[in-house]
Amino acid sequence: MIAAFDTFLRRTGLRRRINWYLTKLNYRRRVTIKNHEFIIPHIRGIYCNQTEAWMTDLLAVLLPGRNGVFLDIGANVGQSLIKLKATAQDVSYVGFEPNPNCVSYLQQLIRANRFSNCTVVPAGLHTRDTLLTLNLFSSLDTDTSATIVEAFRPMHNVESRQIVAVTCYETAEAALNIGTVGMIKIDVEGCELEVIEALLPVIKRDRPIVLVEILPAYRADNTFRVERQSRIEALFKELDYRFFRVAKHGDDSYAGLDAIGSIDIHGDLSQCDYVVAPEEATPQLAPQLRTQV
Repeated sequence: MIAAFDTFLRRTGLRRRINWYLTKLNYRRRVTIKNHEFIIPHIRGIYCNQTEAWMTDLLAVLLPGRNGVFLDIGANVGQSLIKLKATAQDVSYVGFEPNPNCVSYLQQLIRANRFSNCTVVPAGLHTRDTLLTLNLFSSLDTDTSATIVEAFRPMHNVESRQIVAVTCYETAEAALNIGTVGMIKIDVEGCELEVIEALLPVIKRDRPIVLVEILPAYRADNTFRVERQSRIEALFKELDYRFFRVAKHGDDSYAGLDAIGSIDIHGDLSQCDYVVAPEEATPQLAPQLRTQV
């Protein structure tokens, strides 16, 4: 019945009109994740959409025994924050986000749910303190595909640009007294290399588990992406870290981990999420493995 009604709304054009009106309204709704109820503010069309269903179960695997702060590099509108709070409510959270529209929403999400031990840094993480251009590829002010890497999507039309701040980790750590880092999530649309380079001192010091999205190179002649991907692999290899690809079921739920020797060149967007773990942490991941190198 619900599906038929939704089809009727789309065919008559009413769905598009309803969606337009919703972008003009402010309201709240409640969602339940792992038996935890959360308030999701909708603020003029901006809201925390529940994507990447696999991540909640994966965090439940990775977080036990990991002492320290959860760093969220590329926090967007709190998709990872919600999953963290559904899994481990007491873990301290520090999110880095350069898009001011996302930062404003994140603060509203934190207040609405009275989340404790949460800090949002209104800047991207980089190897230097400076201002850069954030390219957005859709009309959404919180575009999840937005990037500060100018050459990352050369074939895509830029809808709009924003000047945003980026900071090196030492600046943030000195200002916030972050302390020990237990886990890092990186989703930065092509800027992974700079983020990892910025985090090298803390990775060497604390040996956190890293959850990172690295979008495909697609072709061997896409040298810009291939070279950056290879450099990331080399940096982690020097630190004695191992790569595992996150496996997913057809409904995007978590299916386990695949140990891999290298990322390789591929074009599958469902195969872009990786757990990068220090060698000493790999026994914790052994029960999750579907394949071995």
